[in-house]
Amino acid sequence: MGIYFRKRKSLFGNLLNFSLTGAGLGVSLGVRGFRAGLSSSGRRYVSASLPGTGLYLRHYFPHHAVTVPRWSVAPRLAIPHPLLSEPHPHGVAFALGYLFGWLLILSPIVAIAWLVLR
Repeated sequence: MGIYFRKRKSLFGNLLNFSLTGAGLGVSLGVRGFRAGLSSSGRRYVSASLPGTGLYLRHYFPHHAVTVPRWSVAPRLAIPHPLLSEPHPHGVAFALGYLFGWLLILSPIVAIAWLVLR
């Protein structure tokens, strides 16, 4: 068992959140149900939730970008980077697709639960 500390401050009607913990300061930006941020330990993440249910999904991005050697074959699902000559996988688009896919999977379950419990 440990002792933890966390203090939150919201600005602009919960659009921008600052979180002070024992590890440092974290910041997140978004609306209820979908947020992107930087944790107090310095990890980038996106999260999606079904408000009021306690269900959420959080995806952390790797600390370092994966480098693709010039002689290797480009990934099949790649978006050309505007500043570089070779395509790189687009992590944000993948993460958003992953999160919204889970929301589509969970939405019928939540709708049925709402109808039953109403």
